[in-house]
Order: sequence, then structure tokens, then C-alpha cells
Amino acid sequence: MFGKDITERKRAEQELWQAKNDWERTFDSVPDLIAVIDKKYRIVRANRAMAQQLGVTPEAAVGLICYECVHGTKSPLSHCPHSKTLEDCKEHVAEACEPRLGGDFIVGATPLMNEKAR
Repeated sequence: MFGKDITERKRAEQELWQAKNDWERTFDSVPDLIAVIDKKYRIVRANRAMAQQLGVTPEAAVGLICYECVHGTKSPLSHCPHSKTLEDCKEHVAEACEPRLGGDFIVGATPLMNEKAR
């Protein structure tokens, strides 16, 4: 009879699930508006606060074009930190008054790099 003890693998899977769950709860509990945005300006993930300001669920925010849903424009604004980050892969910050979101904000964009890009 052949058998394999999978206890260690099951423990590792449980730890991974717990870490993912902890991260998601933390991400959604932050009161700041946070969105992960791809190179085509699509929202990949939004925390609960961001989704509420957009008037959608976090799941419904996925795939929305950020400048359309945040600014109501057909293209990014000239001072868009995300656009600048896409150009030079550096962090950018700007102050913005956005009536559609209900006020003034400090908007930051930080590139997410894989290990090879560092």
C-alpha cells in the first residue's frame, strides 16, 4: 500500500488561507479610498471605502475605468499620478478636488513591481 502524509501540506494551505483572509479584512477596513489599477486604467481591486464612494460593491468596481468612474471623463486628467507612474515607474502624488467623490484628496500612485523589476 502506498500513502503519503499530507498533514504538512494541509497546514501550509490553512496558513495561506488565513494570511489571505487577514489581508482582505485589513484592506477592506482601511478608511482611505484604495484601488489597484492596471496599465489600462481598469480597477483590478477596490477596498470597501473606495467602492462605497463610487456607489458600487467592491466586486462591481472591478473592471471599471478609473477616470470614467472617478472623474466622469473620457481620458485621464493631465495631473493624474497613475499616468505619471505608468510613464516612469515611480511613485507620484497630487492633490485633487473631486466633487464626484465628495471632497479634496491626496492621491498617490505607487507601482507594484515583481521581483525581477526591482
